[in-house]
Amino acid sequence: MNLMESAIYIVLNSYCHPGIQNWLHKTISYDVSPDTACNNSTCSYKCQPTPLGRQCTCPFGLKLSADRSTCEDIDECTDDVCSQGCVNVQTNMPDGTVKRRIMCTCHHGYAPRSDRRSCKAIRGNMSILYVSGNSVRSISADGYGVIEYNDQDSSTITDMDYNVREKKLYVTSAEAGKLVEMNSTHNVIAVTNIGIPTRVAVDWVTGNVYFVDTTPANSRVRVCHVKRKRCASLQKLPSDAKVTALIVDPSSNLMFYCVTRELESVVWSATLAGRRVTDLTTVRNCTGLAVDSFKRRLYVAETGPAHIIRMDYEGDGHKKILADHPQLQAPHGLAIFEDYIYYLVANSFRLSRCLLFGPKHCETYIFRVFDANTFVLRHESIQRDDVENTCEGLVCDNVCALDDDGPKCLCDDGAFAKNGECPAVDKKLLPLFNGWSYEELATAHSVTFTVITAVMVLVVIYLCVFVYYHFVYIPKRNRASAYTQVRFQNTSMESSPFPADADAAIQIKTTAGKSHEFVNPIQYMRNMYYSSFRKSTRPDAGGLPFTMPVSPPQQDLSDTESDLDDKESRRIIRNK
Repeated sequence: MNLMESAIYIVLNSYCHPGIQNWLHKTISYDVSPDTACNNSTCSYKCQPTPLGRQCTCPFGLKLSADRSTCEDIDECTDDVCSQGCVNVQTNMPDGTVKRRIMCTCHHGYAPRSDRRSCKAIRGNMSILYVSGNSVRSISADGYGVIEYNDQDSSTITDMDYNVREKKLYVTSAEAGKLVEMNSTHNVIAVTNIGIPTRVAVDWVTGNVYFVDTTPANSRVRVCHVKRKRCASLQKLPSDAKVTALIVDPSSNLMFYCVTRELESVVWSATLAGRRVTDLTTVRNCTGLAVDSFKRRLYVAETGPAHIIRMDYEGDGHKKILADHPQLQAPHGLAIFEDYIYYLVANSFRLSRCLLFGPKHCETYIFRVFDANTFVLRHESIQRDDVENTCEGLVCDNVCALDDDGPKCLCDDGAFAKNGECPAVDKKLLPLFNGWSYEELATAHSVTFTVITAVMVLVVIYLCVFVYYHFVYIPKRNRASAYTQVRFQNTSMESSPFPADADAAIQIKTTAGKSHEFVNPIQYMRNMYYSSFRKSTRPDAGGLPFTMPVSPPQQDLSDTESDLDDKESRRIIRNK
């Protein structure tokens, strides 16, 4: 026995049962030989002989793989060292060594902080919406509170959600049996005849609103598009259970919900078209759900005891990220923003939050005197704007929902529409939007359109008549009534000498009693010619008598210069 075997034997004799001592002594004596332990080693890096045999080792930054012989990279990203994204980076150094490090990244809409680990939203400030009794209140980042909505028809609001893109609030009231949409101008549309709505979640990409109808013996998930005034029924739910949480992820075309019986909850997933319903996991009394759509991770809050569990969308990779924390007391509701996960502390007035990376530090974020039943975070970065709405352009007679293999047109009963058309439904089963079904609204809109069209036609006709009367008829009539016919009398061209004071103007009295003088320009010029220029240039006859035949004077009633020219030509011809 060599020195190492002797040492091992002494240790065994000192601490082990005699029977175990004998078995271990024989095993070590026959199987262990430090001098030959690493002979024919299959280690990919180094072999370390030990009293129990060879032991493969790996350099810094690597670890042994499952075969215990080869080395593989250590994935530091699995230790949640980054807030959002994490990438392993390998760099070859000039001395031939390999340097490995991690690089943290941020999702769309976020930017890294100075610590290179956490992320901050690029735009806007976050505010919190929460339900208290029959009202929805908001708290801004600076602590300013506002009442966003108050329901006068019921004493309690069951659940709510918010579409940041469209700035629309959605509220359900099981007591009043209605789903309410309120836009930024406080215009309210109440959807009724939809059973007993409880949990609600909005698909901010398509505008569809998903909610749980807890009608006895007919409990199911339903979806409505308030703008299109259409609804459809989706998957059925157990009538002896209660849905305690509902959330949707349009980027993955999935919805998640908890079905709870007594203190046991089953987490389910389904497509937004109500297909591929899958049992993901079972937890203790699910009280909230949240999703990280970038990493495709689902977070579940449970009580008894209080935990927050993380898993992937397929239900694998379970990990308790928060447990046995003094701040984690009966968490109710979940929401993720930037580096934190937010939750309400049940039976209190506190909204708390915990870090999602590194040491899971938790703290009270807001303490208010109002008892909050549920809450949502309002910020544009929470609902991704890089997801395409594939329902746009699809011809659908009812509700278009996102599915694994593309958008689907759903009829009222949840069946797929044929060529975008759905069969007729009993009018008693149609949902009502402010008391009107979509058929009644379509008829009312048709009548309204006809009336508006007729009114517009009448307005156009009136404008045409108005323009013609004021700008065509009246000016024409005024010109006709104000016209006075004037005839100018010219003297004969043969009259010589022409008197300078021949009639070149006439006086006409107008209807107002005033006179107006009209001047014949031709006669005026002839008078000027004969009275001045022609008299001064007449040649001297020297006292010799001569005879000029003169035709008898004729009255010329012409008032145009062309007639005078013709007469002058005839006179010259006659004199020849």
